[in-house]
Amino acid sequence: MIRKVYLAFLLFFISTLGHAQTKSQQWVDSVFQTLTLDQQLGQLFVFPIHGNSDDEHLSTIKHNIDRHSIGGVYIVDGSPLSTITLLNELKSQSALPLISMMDVTKGLGTSLSDITPFPNPLSLGSCNDYNQIKNAGKLLGQQLNTLGIDIGLYKGITPQVSSNDFETWGSNPDSISNKISYFIEGMNDEGAFLGPNQFPSIIGRYSKKEIEKLLSPYSAAISSDIKFISLGNQNSSFDQNTPSALSKSVINFIRKDLQFSGLIIAQDLNQTRNYRAGKTEAQSFSMGSELIVTSNISSSIKQIKKLIKKGGLNLSDVQNTIKKVLYYKHAYLHNTNSKSSENLIARLNSPESKKVYNQLLKSSVSAIEGKASIPIKFLADKNVASLNSGNDDLFQSTLDNYISVFHYDIDEPVENLVSYLSLFDHVIINGFNDSKSGKIAQIISALGNEKVIFCGPANANAFKNLPPKTSIITCYDTNKETQSIYPQVIFGGLDTKAKLPIAISNQLQTGDGNKLTNLNRLGFATAEEVGMSAIKLNEIDKVVDEAISEKATPGAQVVVVRKGKVVLQKAYGYYTYDSLIPVNNQSIYDIASITKVAATTQAIMFLYERKMIDLDKKIAVYLPELKGSNKEFMTIRDILTHQAGLWPYLPFWKETLDGETYVSTYYRFSPDDDYNYQISEGLYTSRITKDSVWNWVIKSKLRPKETHKPFDYKYSDMGYYMLQRLTEKMVNQPIEEFLQQNFYDPLGLSTMSYLPLCKFPQNVIAPTENDNYFRYCLVNGMVHDQGAALMGGVAGHAGLFSNALDLAKLMQMNLQNGYYGGIRYFEEGTVPTFTSTQYKSNRRGLGWDKPVVAEWNSPTSTYASPKCFGHTGFTGTAVWVDPEFDLIYVFLSNRIYPDANNTKLIKSNIRTRIQDIIYQSIWEYSATHSDGCK
Repeated sequence: MIRKVYLAFLLFFISTLGHAQTKSQQWVDSVFQTLTLDQQLGQLFVFPIHGNSDDEHLSTIKHNIDRHSIGGVYIVDGSPLSTITLLNELKSQSALPLISMMDVTKGLGTSLSDITPFPNPLSLGSCNDYNQIKNAGKLLGQQLNTLGIDIGLYKGITPQVSSNDFETWGSNPDSISNKISYFIEGMNDEGAFLGPNQFPSIIGRYSKKEIEKLLSPYSAAISSDIKFISLGNQNSSFDQNTPSALSKSVINFIRKDLQFSGLIIAQDLNQTRNYRAGKTEAQSFSMGSELIVTSNISSSIKQIKKLIKKGGLNLSDVQNTIKKVLYYKHAYLHNTNSKSSENLIARLNSPESKKVYNQLLKSSVSAIEGKASIPIKFLADKNVASLNSGNDDLFQSTLDNYISVFHYDIDEPVENLVSYLSLFDHVIINGFNDSKSGKIAQIISALGNEKVIFCGPANANAFKNLPPKTSIITCYDTNKETQSIYPQVIFGGLDTKAKLPIAISNQLQTGDGNKLTNLNRLGFATAEEVGMSAIKLNEIDKVVDEAISEKATPGAQVVVVRKGKVVLQKAYGYYTYDSLIPVNNQSIYDIASITKVAATTQAIMFLYERKMIDLDKKIAVYLPELKGSNKEFMTIRDILTHQAGLWPYLPFWKETLDGETYVSTYYRFSPDDDYNYQISEGLYTSRITKDSVWNWVIKSKLRPKETHKPFDYKYSDMGYYMLQRLTEKMVNQPIEEFLQQNFYDPLGLSTMSYLPLCKFPQNVIAPTENDNYFRYCLVNGMVHDQGAALMGGVAGHAGLFSNALDLAKLMQMNLQNGYYGGIRYFEEGTVPTFTSTQYKSNRRGLGWDKPVVAEWNSPTSTYASPKCFGHTGFTGTAVWVDPEFDLIYVFLSNRIYPDANNTKLIKSNIRTRIQDIIYQSIWEYSATHSDGCK
């Protein structure tokens, strides 16, 4: 019966070809006549090869190519370079095209070394983003093409029927069927072929209806025009004691019920029970297999010839099968020529492949919300702890990117951990080491699961002891990348819609998974994920290294954000040129005049949209002490745009000195109740000094101008003393407390603050200047700006400290028109109003600096759009936000260490050159991708 079914399909195939007499059929007819019977039969066999072949193995392969004209090769293992070298050599050796294939169930890394592993099949099964599944197929196809391999044998599409089977897309056939066509389409787009592997890896007794349901993914795959199916050595549910590759029932089902007319591959025959070299291969062929993976080719050919001679096989039928194999080679194979090995590893592990890999991982994360809410929305006044069960530095550092987290280790006694952790509002448990699951369950039970979020691998060991209603985040890959994904979900930097494709425990069943919407907090991604070139961005390293080697700055931080994702977060160099303390991502810098936009402008926007101030009213309306002064008629708008006529800078600190001697009215060398504002080590000032500074501001001169003409633009610090005074009067509290309560704490800006030494040890703060004219010491952790120092370290124009990431978060909130982390800080129109140019002759917005479009002297890159806004700082800092490109750039340094006269950073244009590279990375990506500038 099986031969009749098979012959019917073969005759149908041949008759179809006969109508067209295609080029491929003409080629088959011409080639077939040149082959001996042994060479014809050789086309049916695929020889298993090792990329790292020794001379003896290579000689055996070449012998089979020369003598038997084998049909193809199956790559078992090796390195990419050794494999491509061997394939190139074998292709040149063979007179006919060679079919090449390998197991790619976990990507090329299933069989080959040095390749980024493909996501677990269950990750594909949990992903509900069909575009990501298609992209995964495209990536696999691209990698196969790079090596010159035609067929990727893939086990994943058979549904799980055994709890021990994890090489599957899941247990729901309908779900797999809906997804498989996208995966195949992606591979086919690249000219590569998927070969479902180990059909049907289902053990047990099922009715025909149940079998048809379980194998419906194969029907979906066949409808997507797959051309190969592989049978293995597993006993099938059709024929309990017979391996699939030897089963009449299996092949009959494939041909008749599934209507598959492509090539059937048999492999792993040498692992079947009662294997007999040659005879078992011939038996598989007689059952209907058309390509057979074996190293016993001579004996297999001999046994087939015996069957032909004895009448067990019809020679004409055998020859038609051979012609079918030849036809498929000519019609469908695209990897017949040699492939280049240049930069092979880099091409296989390209940034684009990492993009696909990371996006798929993110799309495969499942969140099961229990009693603890996910994501964590409110951060102000919240204490967060993590409990770590392994070496999980990336997990911890990613948590720290969202809020300051206290980290504990699982190896401490349970009683101690429960005592510590009970004090926190949120406890995040990293259960990557599932051997600790019992201890973790004890701790959760003791704490109560209202505050606990558990992150761990999707396996029964990790979850078997967890109390019911525990909030869980899980996925099927346990690599480094997943450690950074979990915190993004926890804090709303990443949404989730994945469903569990299999049951993991009584608590976690197939289909479980909550759809979580992200809170528009920053996430983390590769450059390619947001339409940028990582290779181009890497050039930033050279520019910063140049700055450090030329002593333009001892160190720096750079952060680049696009489309709400941090694509670059790097620390360079050291705090000082003695190279003792390296800069890291948590290092804190004096951000100098960026204070104007990161502090004062935020407060003014707050007052403006609540109608507490009118930008076009005179500031004296709100500060009556300015009446009668030369500041009386200045509007708030003109002050914010630096065209109120204020003098750029006045050295108020010199008023507090008598030559080089500190005037006792203003200073003490030890603190007391009145003199409690620290200026430097061993030097303190008082409220009297702040009042004096304010009086000096009121009395300060204005710039000269022509009569009856308005003042032109001239950058000045002076107006921000007034804007600070205005803010503190209107909100009735110190500006630093107001900002901390209303912006910095709710946003999770754990490093951004005035007076950082009140919160942080000095060794996490980069020093600014070795001051030898005012404070006569190293300024480290106290504001560098002398005027701000006289204000007790808190001023409207300077005094704010931060790391680069926290500054990026604040800018992201502004870029998102006042929305971040699920909270609206400003009405939608407020930020655009303030970041727009106010006057034709003045590039400035309200508080914000702007580009000078298409001019060399712009503070930004010439590539920046007119919508760009930001600010720079004297200490060597810059932040720019470009809504046109959904882009944020932050650069922090202490370029004035040890001397404020060091202008190398400015003269070398370091900050702008880095910004140029950022835009160029978008151009480079968009040159080869349609989504580049979107």
